[in-house]
Amino acid sequence: MFNSTLLLICILLGSEESQAYLKRSSHIQIENTEVVINQVFTDSTADIHYLTVQKNKLNFVDGQKIQIFSFTTDILKVSSSDNGQYFAVVTRPQNLVKESGLELHSIQKLQDEQFSLSLPYFYDDPFPEIKISNAGQILVGQTTTNTVTLYSAEGIIILKIELFSTSDYALERSLRLAFSPDGSFFFAAAMREPARPENALTTENVSLFKFDSKGNELWRQALPEQSLGEMQLAPDGSMLAVNSYDAFAVGGILQSTRIISDAGETISQMEGGFRVAEFSTDGTHILLSSKKKAEVYTIETGSMVASAVIPHPQMILSALLHSQNENISLLTGVSTFEVDKFLFKENRLRSYSSAGELISQIPVEGALTSPAKLQHINGDQILLTDARRIEIFRKGAQK
Repeated sequence: MFNSTLLLICILLGSEESQAYLKRSSHIQIENTEVVINQVFTDSTADIHYLTVQKNKLNFVDGQKIQIFSFTTDILKVSSSDNGQYFAVVTRPQNLVKESGLELHSIQKLQDEQFSLSLPYFYDDPFPEIKISNAGQILVGQTTTNTVTLYSAEGIIILKIELFSTSDYALERSLRLAFSPDGSFFFAAAMREPARPENALTTENVSLFKFDSKGNELWRQALPEQSLGEMQLAPDGSMLAVNSYDAFAVGGILQSTRIISDAGETISQMEGGFRVAEFSTDGTHILLSSKKKAEVYTIETGSMVASAVIPHPQMILSALLHSQNENISLLTGVSTFEVDKFLFKENRLRSYSSAGELISQIPVEGALTSPAKLQHINGDQILLTDARRIEIFRKGAQK
């Protein structure tokens, strides 16, 4: 359980212009090293609202207001709905005796707790996959058993699904979930069993499912590769990108990315995988990014129209597709290990044309951490967020 309070604070916004390429117009800096920015949201007015975690406290910062939720134990994970109105918070139970477990708390912005419930969990289990819809429904996926449970916004179990008729307990599996924008259906992608060398390219081990909100299976599609990578649903729910791969294929890892419609039809297929995918707003292109390269594809044909490869030792921390011109923005850095954590230094914000040509770049001051990412904001502005800072960059006039 937790308590919530509402406070007023003052946030100091700086204003600064740098000398080239992309210019920083304002930023928020958090000095308290115990506070970590978890997620950042923007609205049509370009106002910034963000979520921070401080041990057992969850803070919603909205202008000069902070809403604080306090839990009995430290926060392990926070998931949010796409509209930024609902949140699922995972903590440890207050009293652990012999077996481990998790507590799942549902929160609605500017309101008190919706519900709390217990989840089964053992110490060596992979963390459950958790998604929350724009209406407050919550999906919990257990990779060890390939089960998916759907909870209503009030915490009532609507359904519990076993994705495969035979699926023994196993640790080395992946499971991905995604809600439609209105919560009327959801997708699940899962591995029937762990990948094995003897099964290379001989088994349809990965399956993609679509269910309605009552748990009725609408369709499923089996994929030929053994292992599941990432999955990304288009903002309007009309299609999704799924990465599957086989680590035991002759000649090395074989990866594929498929664009599949909400009717279960394969629209196109690309070689390679992705860490992050972003659909263009008109649904004609998709950006696929990995550690060393970012590529833009035409969805209808699967043909690549732009590619940006980052030179060693730089790597991509985050990528954005600008739908108005299909330009690409990349945040890059060099990974270093210091004391007890990885940091990224020599960071740069790079802009590429729709043909993949480098247009501009600017150094990003200070070290970054792995949560560092880029987000869209009004007009020609880019939002950069990290563990304790938020910066706004706007397009410069020169290279």
